[in-house]
Amino acid sequence: MEEYSEFFDESASELIERVESKLMSGESFYFDSDEYESIIDHYLISNDLDKCKIIIQLAMEQHPNSLIISLKRVQYLIRNNESERALVLLNEIQANEPDNSDIYRIKGEIFSQLQLNQQAINEFKKALEGTTDNLDEIYTSIAYEYCNLGDYESAILYFKKALEFDPENESVLYELTFCAEMIQKHELIVDFLIKYIEKNPYSKSAWFNLGSIYSSIPDYEKAIDAYDFVLAIDETFVNAYINKGTAFTALEKYEDALEAYKESLKYETPEEMTYYFIGECYEKLGQLEKAEDFYRKAIESDPSVSAARIGLGCVLSEKGHHTEAIVCFKEAVKIAKNDGEAWYLLADEYMEIGDFAKAKECYAKSVSCDTSNPDVWLDYSNSYAEEKNFSKAIEILQIGFKHHADSTDFKYRIFDYYLNNLQDDEAFAILTEALMEDYDSMEQIFEYSPAFQSNPAIIEFIERFRPPKLNSLLDSSLN
Repeated sequence: MEEYSEFFDESASELIERVESKLMSGESFYFDSDEYESIIDHYLISNDLDKCKIIIQLAMEQHPNSLIISLKRVQYLIRNNESERALVLLNEIQANEPDNSDIYRIKGEIFSQLQLNQQAINEFKKALEGTTDNLDEIYTSIAYEYCNLGDYESAILYFKKALEFDPENESVLYELTFCAEMIQKHELIVDFLIKYIEKNPYSKSAWFNLGSIYSSIPDYEKAIDAYDFVLAIDETFVNAYINKGTAFTALEKYEDALEAYKESLKYETPEEMTYYFIGECYEKLGQLEKAEDFYRKAIESDPSVSAARIGLGCVLSEKGHHTEAIVCFKEAVKIAKNDGEAWYLLADEYMEIGDFAKAKECYAKSVSCDTSNPDVWLDYSNSYAEEKNFSKAIEILQIGFKHHADSTDFKYRIFDYYLNNLQDDEAFAILTEALMEDYDSMEQIFEYSPAFQSNPAIIEFIERFRPPKLNSLLDSSLN
């Protein structure tokens, strides 16, 4: 048996090397309980549970009455997903150590693993009463349990407490920001972060989270300023460049967005979404060849990114390559089966090549995934109107009305369908409603059906509703 003094001055890494050597050779060894604690922690952290189990067994044989070893055994059981056994053992230990705060903390971890969140919170709070050590960790544990319960207000409170003891904890700052976004308490977290930054002006995490909150509000100009502070502190902070780029994109400042995205490429191998964002900027700037190139790079980087396939499809469609665009959109809906926008774009491409049957199938799929886009309903109904099936076109828009009851666009369009379906009374009744609600939009009647410009009955009817002070939109549409 080795003597404790032999290991007394060894560093942790040397201690582990010695253990590994003894385990390999099969030699016996002896360690003090504190040293066993360090060794067990190493194997727990590295998730080497097989060796951890061996060390715990040896430690228990050599130190059968050690509270430290017993608690480490409990932690091992928790890590090995044996929470119920761990709880039984911990209750036995607690009978002899009723005031030990570590027991309450570990019990909290067990209840957390069992998803008994409120019981976990109760145990963590008991741990707070009996210790002044690791308070930031206990507060953080309580905050996470409140997150699991969906009580983000309480989670914010405890994350703030954790930061009081460990202001440098970046993960807590991110979690705090996440909770504030979940309950839309943007102003609350902005105030907190500004005060935090006053005390910690070089905290790039605080500036970054402030930028994220400003983007959520949204106040993109302030977000960009915050990201600039991040980059002044750390020019290699890639996500700050990316978020700065998305903020510029939201402001439709695509050249500035491109500059931010390209700066990020200096410090990290670009991910697929970076390629996608660059492609999107080039597309918005009308530089279709470059947009296509970066969308393809995004797809090569990660074929599962549907957004890049959608972007590529849009570029190919704009270039008039509708068959190739269809291939892209079909791949996109294979990846994201419930993406209503992708189904809609696919439907439009089928309309472009005159395949109305497939277009209708895709429009139907689109509205089954997402009813919120009025343009889908209008185009879906149009796929029937193109074939002179106005009754079906009317039926589609009537279903759409259930989701867009206030849409005058629907009313102007259905006027056209009624009129073409020889339902004049219904047509002029719905036109009356549309003109009274939004006269300014009436020119879409003539955009959709130019022939109506030479129909005296329609012109005369519309004239009755012209507001006295309104410039002659109708006259200009006819000239």
